[in-house]
Amino acid sequence: MKSLLITACIIGTSTSLGATLNRIEATVNSNLVLLSDVAKFKKTLPLRAQLDPLFSGTELAKKGEQAKNKEIVQALINEKIILSEFPVSESEIDNQINSIQASNRITRGTLKRALAEKGFNFEDYKKLIKTSLSKKKLIDRDIRTRVNITDDDIKNFFYNEYQGRGKKNLTYRIRLLSISRETYKTKKDALAAINRAKAAATAGEDFTEIVKRMSDGPNTNEGGDLGFLSESELSPIIRKSVKKLKVKEVSPIITASDGSYLLVQLDDVQSGQDDELKKMSNQIREVLSAREYQRQIQLWIERHRDDSYIHLARVKK
Repeated sequence: MKSLLITACIIGTSTSLGATLNRIEATVNSNLVLLSDVAKFKKTLPLRAQLDPLFSGTELAKKGEQAKNKEIVQALINEKIILSEFPVSESEIDNQINSIQASNRITRGTLKRALAEKGFNFEDYKKLIKTSLSKKKLIDRDIRTRVNITDDDIKNFFYNEYQGRGKKNLTYRIRLLSISRETYKTKKDALAAINRAKAAATAGEDFTEIVKRMSDGPNTNEGGDLGFLSESELSPIIRKSVKKLKVKEVSPIITASDGSYLLVQLDDVQSGQDDELKKMSNQIREVLSAREYQRQIQLWIERHRDDSYIHLARVKK
């Protein structure tokens, strides 16, 4: 965080808000979002990109000054909500700026001149520091503990999203739950049983234990573990489902040619790319963490927007 704030002191582009005809764009509880706030948002984008821990990498950041006013208004509404939940005092702002000055070995006057040379107002800089600190509080107190990227998440990204990889020599470790028609009196009973198994898996119950309890298929005592199998070793009906699954995901109910019902869990994936996967793990973890932070933050905002009074004016752009 500190390095981002330090960089923000010395970069930017020449900007000037000029005379703006002001009007209310939105009301958030007792706070207002003005047209001048939208203009200021656009003009201070270089600073915001450096100071705001929730801005970089978003669609709004990518659009920059091309973003529509209504998109910026929504972002400013979200900021008002975060600031109301995580207020920041003047002393906290001042301490943060003092820390920036100390790290850069500059005085307050030097900082102000550096900002002015880039066309930025010191008061606008302070407001961005305030917003940044508020969002950092949100991350530290409510978001950070919700972000947990597992090794399976990394594998899923590598094998399903990583561009440039090949899908050669993949082997799949699968677990099979089978309910045959012979085990139950009627087809209706068998279908009810497989639906109970699917519901338990969807609810998060350990698939291995579901297999041990309900399956009448192979390797039931081992949780239906069939080991690692290549695509050619899988039956066509199972292969089709497995190739759509992520690691630890359970397939939809499959009806086999003999009338039995199946559930398949993709327990693991291996390939000749294991060294590349290991080399890229940290990079992938960072990508997935950033993605999950944004998702959790959006969920937080949606929950708190429901509890806020928000009135929008007609925003044309």
